[in-house]
Amino acid sequence: SSSVVLRRVTRPLDALTSGTRAVLRGDFTPQVKIAGHRNEFTDLADSFNAMAEEVGRDLQIFRLLAQMDQAIIEQRPFGELVRLMLAHLGAHQTPLQVSVVQWPADAPQPFLLSLGPDGAMMQTETTASLACLLTAETPIDDPIRTGDTPWHYVLIAQTKAQRAWLRLARSSVMPERTVRELTAFRQRLAVALHAEQHEQQLRERATQDSLTGLLNRYGLLEAIDNLTHPRDEFATVRPAPLPSFAVVYMDLDGFKEVNDAYGHDVGDCVLREVAARLRNCLGSRALAMARPGGDEFVFVLTTDAQGAFRFDIEAVRKAVQVPYNVPPRILPLAASMGVALFPEHGASRDDLLKHADLAMFSAKSAGRNMLVEFQHALAAQLVEQQALRHDLREALSKQQMFVVFQPRVTSSDRQVASVEALLRWRHPDKGLISPDVFIPLAEESGFILDLGLWVLRQALVQFVRWRADPRVPIRHISVNLSPIQLSDPNFAGALHELLQEFQIRTAELELEITEGALIQDVDVAVERLSALRSHGVAIALDDFGVGYSAMRYLSRLPFDTLKIDKSFVFAFGVERPALAIATAIVALAKALDKRVVAEGVETPVQADLLQSLGVNELQGYLYGKPQTAAELEHIWGGVKS
Repeated sequence: SSSVVLRRVTRPLDALTSGTRAVLRGDFTPQVKIAGHRNEFTDLADSFNAMAEEVGRDLQIFRLLAQMDQAIIEQRPFGELVRLMLAHLGAHQTPLQVSVVQWPADAPQPFLLSLGPDGAMMQTETTASLACLLTAETPIDDPIRTGDTPWHYVLIAQTKAQRAWLRLARSSVMPERTVRELTAFRQRLAVALHAEQHEQQLRERATQDSLTGLLNRYGLLEAIDNLTHPRDEFATVRPAPLPSFAVVYMDLDGFKEVNDAYGHDVGDCVLREVAARLRNCLGSRALAMARPGGDEFVFVLTTDAQGAFRFDIEAVRKAVQVPYNVPPRILPLAASMGVALFPEHGASRDDLLKHADLAMFSAKSAGRNMLVEFQHALAAQLVEQQALRHDLREALSKQQMFVVFQPRVTSSDRQVASVEALLRWRHPDKGLISPDVFIPLAEESGFILDLGLWVLRQALVQFVRWRADPRVPIRHISVNLSPIQLSDPNFAGALHELLQEFQIRTAELELEITEGALIQDVDVAVERLSALRSHGVAIALDDFGVGYSAMRYLSRLPFDTLKIDKSFVFAFGVERPALAIATAIVALAKALDKRVVAEGVETPVQADLLQSLGVNELQGYLYGKPQTAAELEHIWGGVKS
């Protein structure tokens, strides 16, 4: 009947209409089913279902590719894109075994990235034979066989940092759709690898020290962050325990003097050589090596129960001590080093670096060329030192600084002939601060330049007053000179202005400088001391014979007086070599036609012995402690300034 014929037409149309609406809702699952014999409607339904499946798969691919593009833009790890691809292929039961072979440039052989049963990424090592098979791009229709399985290795991309391949296994002809999808995936993965390479180049520029090739400060912070908060690219369920490590902060002793004396080109050569020695000593054992700035270096080492890392630290310290050949000069340097351990001394990068830096500063304060491990008690010292640095800057303006004078007598008649001007700091809360504490702080900050000129001015003001009074026996005055002042190119000019202002005559002003400050660079020392002497200033070598002696350079150095250190005088009668050393120093000075002053004289026996050796002047508590001008004038009989 006509109704039956009508139903045969309307039912297939209803099914097709329902399927169309499902597609509009985004449901691309094949669902149009028409019962009965094959006819135009069943053919149309099959075509519709195939089209819906094809469109659905295309849309899914477009979404996935968009997701991969977004991951590339967000600089997600390469493994994240691999996971997206493998998850899609696995969901559609592609008749392929698909994985990715990744071969970093610093790895001995490649490894496989694949999807585990739980959907998590797995990274497994490959055999050495695979490394031999992986060459240039392999066409998809030209399989390379390993074992009994025909594997296809399709090169994804090759960058400076790594290479990667698609690894495919199949037992039948690959569908055209799968080829298209894999091609699209391959293109995205290639873009991701090149983007990683570009990002790595940008990161190197931002995190690498251009002078030495080591990490800069930003790179160091990032490296320590990665150690304290490692990122797992494949999101493993159970993260590995954090490794313990040591942060070593190293500062070069004497580098500033080299840089000031020879200029930045020579200084840069030294810094590059230090970096090279670091690499040679540590190699791959270092988790990070950096130059945060200036002459500071930091390296990070894995620690162990046996403490083997300490041998590496000591090897670095000894390597840095080897003199630097920067033709035509040989430059001696050393290093002060501080160590902070993770997690014992800090759980964050900031704490570790701060504590390692504090330990390094403690090593410098203790005498340089030393290694100090952080202790929590040092933190309190850091707070105190920072407070002192701040207070020191204000000490001059607040009139907390003052100058005292210690008499020096001639050994022949024991009469006062000169004085040494010494700086003192009376802190409003802490009382008198030892010069051994605040002078190093002033030198580190550069404040010693202003402070030193202030001391010179105060000393000359007082000397001129005394010189004008015939009752005062002072014939010349001595002032200590910091190595920082000597290396300052403006100091000689400032000194000349003071000498003219106060009309100081030849040899009325004597500048004392320790011998250790001169041997870093004898040529520069000769030049600068000669410039000072050309203005009529006498030069005294202070603390002579202590530590590394400059005896071999004495014939070249322009100086007038040798000062025997008080440690030798104190040891008379206690240590037999002390008298022999003092005798040798006096004989050496006399042979060079130099005057000799002995410090630390406390007993008449010491004074008589030094006189018998030929010492010219004596200085010590036997003849007076450091005193103010008013106190000295009272002793001299009521002389008024």
